[in-house]
Amino acid sequence: MIFLSDIITADYAEMTSLGTSNAKTLLNSGNDLISPAWAKSIVAVIPIAMVDTPTAAKPVIPQLILESEDFNIAPFEVLGSPVTGPVASFPNQCGYSQRYNINCPINGGDRLKVYGKNMQADGTAAPYMGCAVVFSNRVLGKQKHAKMGTLTATGAAATDVVGTVYQFSGGSCIKELFGTLVFNAQAVDEGYLGYIRYESTGFRHAAPMKLPLEPINGADTATAGAMCPGVSRINQSMDLKPVPTSIYDYNRIILAAAATGLWVSGVVYE
Repeated sequence: MIFLSDIITADYAEMTSLGTSNAKTLLNSGNDLISPAWAKSIVAVIPIAMVDTPTAAKPVIPQLILESEDFNIAPFEVLGSPVTGPVASFPNQCGYSQRYNINCPINGGDRLKVYGKNMQADGTAAPYMGCAVVFSNRVLGKQKHAKMGTLTATGAAATDVVGTVYQFSGGSCIKELFGTLVFNAQAVDEGYLGYIRYESTGFRHAAPMKLPLEPINGADTATAGAMCPGVSRINQSMDLKPVPTSIYDYNRIILAAAATGLWVSGVVYE
């Protein structure tokens, strides 16, 4: 009897311009990614985004969207690490690239469409986005899906800002909360500190569901540039009722800035 060892390798949907709008764009230069002949699952994805020529007061908030006509992967919508809008043309930085587990069963030769989208339309400079896709020759766990809300402006301190209700069906348990908060442009001596709260009548238990947002530190000078700490994420385990789940999200800023920020939330579920 022959025992085959595990094969786990990554392909790459190559960096592609997202254009200057917020329309979704097929990455890999407009081509589907084709799974290897031996592949039995997509283990994970790692979205990567950057901007070559930043525009003042225009952040990049990259969203990854996966679709296929060959296997059931949708919905799968997650965030790449955002880039805060710079003041004038001063430098800015983004956080580390994010890895999202999927464990989606597939067959060799199946086609995957990897889309990127800048949730905050620039209108001037086009960011770029790519994505690593990790394949395996066996299924390594229970399949995960992901769904996101709508990009929303922040409010005043100690005030709940309501997002947009988003819905999904077929889930049994929420496994992760994720989201982000970014500046349009950071002013002198101003940072952000807050969290996102999740509510739903689809949760089986009455329990707090809050996502602490990675803080954005203040800067002593507007010419110092901006550092966006990346995507905020926290593992959860919340069983769901056997009905369509509607997520109500709320942003609450503890330490607010005069400059408007943008936030968005999401969930990973099984």
